[in-house]
Amino acid sequence: MKKTHLLNFILIVLFFISTNLVAQKENWCGQAEAQKKLYLEDPSLLEQKAKHEEFVREFLKTYDRNTKDTYVIPVVIHVLHDYGPENISKETVDAMIDQLNADFTGTNDDIDDVIPEFEDIIGNTNLVFRLAKIDPDGNCTDGIDRHHTPNVYNIESGSTLPHTTVPNWNPTKYLNIWTVHEIAGGVLAWSYIPPVYSYLDGIVSEYSNIGTPGEMRHTISHETGHWLSLWHPWADNSNSPGLAVNCNYDDLVDDTPNTIGIAWHCNLYQNSCGSLDNVQNIMDYTTCDHMFTQGQANRMIALLNSSTNGRNNLWTASNLIATGTNDGYNGDPCAPIAEFTFDNETICEGNTAIFTDMSWNGEVTVYNWTFEGGNPATSDVATVEVT
Repeated sequence: MKKTHLLNFILIVLFFISTNLVAQKENWCGQAEAQKKLYLEDPSLLEQKAKHEEFVREFLKTYDRNTKDTYVIPVVIHVLHDYGPENISKETVDAMIDQLNADFTGTNDDIDDVIPEFEDIIGNTNLVFRLAKIDPDGNCTDGIDRHHTPNVYNIESGSTLPHTTVPNWNPTKYLNIWTVHEIAGGVLAWSYIPPVYSYLDGIVSEYSNIGTPGEMRHTISHETGHWLSLWHPWADNSNSPGLAVNCNYDDLVDDTPNTIGIAWHCNLYQNSCGSLDNVQNIMDYTTCDHMFTQGQANRMIALLNSSTNGRNNLWTASNLIATGTNDGYNGDPCAPIAEFTFDNETICEGNTAIFTDMSWNGEVTVYNWTFEGGNPATSDVATVEVT
């Protein structure tokens, strides 16, 4: 009898743990609630949205999906950090760009896992994402804009804090992505669907979603889908998948079946609204997100041809030249921006402090530290312990 009670207790505990984990992950994208709040604050955005949707409908009437035009999108990553792990490396950012390029051309390494029922509608946008090489002032950049700030923890979903801490580069010229340490409430990232205020135009994400393998590696592709006018498969009803009422909402894409959505699991043959769900869609909350549909690809291309939020300027030849993302661009290596940290702000005579180089934007080839009254008085290495 005691063993039975113990087993029941363990099962109950495991149930509550698993339920809590699902609850934390169900609403990992904060787009819908942030969007609703924005519409309530400014109903005129709904009028702009209606005009944009009319443009999309007219564009798609004559759009040839076999057109192989390439759209190059300049990208800047605003890394907000407090000198912790959220100060992600250039290699991590490069891995994120590689994932974006694979996901938006249907060449990601898990695309072969798409079930046969949806293989024929795997989308290819012909989008190419490239880190900017020239910043808005005409200076050399590696596409990563780093800022030390304490405003990186427990950020509210939809908060303007990242945008006001580090204003975006002109969003008609760059895709802006802000990274922070943590977003509150289990949300991993968010982006607004155009039309949106210019200063809010871009993506905010926890740093752990950037360039990492595993289940979260498509997170930035999901948010970029929003940035390119894609809704969740259950449209703009809520951030919450799994609700029966979601069947009544449509995402304005013909080849994505209506669905209640997937709450952090992967049932490949879920039929929730009278037809087979596209469970593996990157715009759902699934654990097996692998694909966009061709209909979604067409809708994103429609936005890139629209003046809404200036998306039709991003990929123009003149903008690619201005941002250093044109084919064959071969600028000089960027000069690094000097920055360092130290482990003790105040010490007593005879004690030590460690100075660590944190320079960015270019490769450091020579160090020339000077410590007046210190031992050593000078140094030519990256990290120095000084007495």
